[in-house]
Amino acid sequence: MLEYEARNLTMQIHQQSVLFKNLSLKFKSQTLTLITGENGCGKSTLLKILSGQTLSTSGKVLLNNQPIHTIVPSARAKYVAYLPQNVRHYFTFNTGIEQFRFALANLQLSAAEIEDRIRQVVVAFNLNKIINQPVLSLSGGELQRLAFGLVVSLGAEYLLLDEPFANLDQENRQQLLKILSHLKRHATIITTDHNLTGYAALADQWLQFDHHQLLAQDIHKLPTKSNVSRVTHTVTVEKDDTELTFSQLNLAVGGKKLLHQATLSLPCGKIGLLCGKNGSGKSTLFAAATKQTKFTGEIIHNELSLAQTKAQKWLRQVTLGFQNSENQFIKTTVNEELMSALHITCHPEYWTKQQLQFWINQLHIENLLDESPYFISGGQQKKVQLLILAIIASPVILLDEIFAGLDSQTTQTVFQLLKKLCQLDCAILVVDHQLNQLPQYDYVVELSQQQLHLLPKGASVNA
Repeated sequence: MLEYEARNLTMQIHQQSVLFKNLSLKFKSQTLTLITGENGCGKSTLLKILSGQTLSTSGKVLLNNQPIHTIVPSARAKYVAYLPQNVRHYFTFNTGIEQFRFALANLQLSAAEIEDRIRQVVVAFNLNKIINQPVLSLSGGELQRLAFGLVVSLGAEYLLLDEPFANLDQENRQQLLKILSHLKRHATIITTDHNLTGYAALADQWLQFDHHQLLAQDIHKLPTKSNVSRVTHTVTVEKDDTELTFSQLNLAVGGKKLLHQATLSLPCGKIGLLCGKNGSGKSTLFAAATKQTKFTGEIIHNELSLAQTKAQKWLRQVTLGFQNSENQFIKTTVNEELMSALHITCHPEYWTKQQLQFWINQLHIENLLDESPYFISGGQQKKVQLLILAIIASPVILLDEIFAGLDSQTTQTVFQLLKKLCQLDCAILVVDHQLNQLPQYDYVVELSQQQLHLLPKGASVNA
């Protein structure tokens, strides 16, 4: 196995903010290193530097004693493969199969070997139903699995995985953790994650960012098992309290039926969790509720029918927090985004400039105001996105995987913000696969068997 190490890495941004300083790392072969830390501490940037995609301010990354950034990408991919945090950036072809063949052809493999590798990965990652589908038609979890499989198909000795389980349901997370266990037999894995579940029997090294350094943690303190998640609260939705109603709803994507005659009412002033397996139709439901995809049946807000209401008027009442944060942004800087949201807020009596500054400080984004929202970390993008949506404070707020990539402290702060919105009578529905915050929700809805089920208190949650 080739030697792979980082020597004295320092990363400074805009001559001011230091992400990390004088980091030196060596990775033993056939091991898994878990890297954790708060949003914006430098985890993703470190992986980009280790993969040769970004240069550090000083220091170097060596692959077999050669600076990694000097190795052409096609040659580098044979030894070091990188899975980015935002996997939608990873696909440039219409379908997964086209992307696989292109990537493997760049490794100078024979046609027979390319097809053999694809077959192996399709079986291991259960991709047979999605690899030939248009990438744009896939759910976030399906796309995550596809990208994970693509990286593994490259057969690299070192795998750099940036939050590889984001957007995945619990079943798929467990399946891919088992795959990582098998990959350790012939590869070295460096991964970042905010969810520590499943790493106790897998990680050989746990490093955490603290004050610009990576400090070794005791792997024996990693959680050894996950608890069964059960509903702690539920609601009875009265007609007068209903903010949004789905009635006899039918939804399909690419010929696949997702919802059939489904009915659900969202109560005002409550936070609900929408759970379900990857590909069950959660994001598509949100797309239907915001005039982005066709459906039959009715979607009604305050006696207004979506089908009979112009988009501009409807979208002032029902707002979507996109799974991909970058789709939320329209301005050049973070400050411009926040000022734009402030201009159209539904609750100017609450969202004073003093209140805005309070939440900017609570979310620790005060140093990002002059930055482009497109060039900050994934976790920082989520914070900015959430604050934009909170400022607008539409009567109905739909949040699609909004907690993916957030550290635990930020997640607590976000729930405080969402509860403040509930006091303003906003109805909030959240898609999320991370169930450690289950007690924060007022009710849980499961999308399964083409229906929307309001789960009773004590029911187990399948997410």
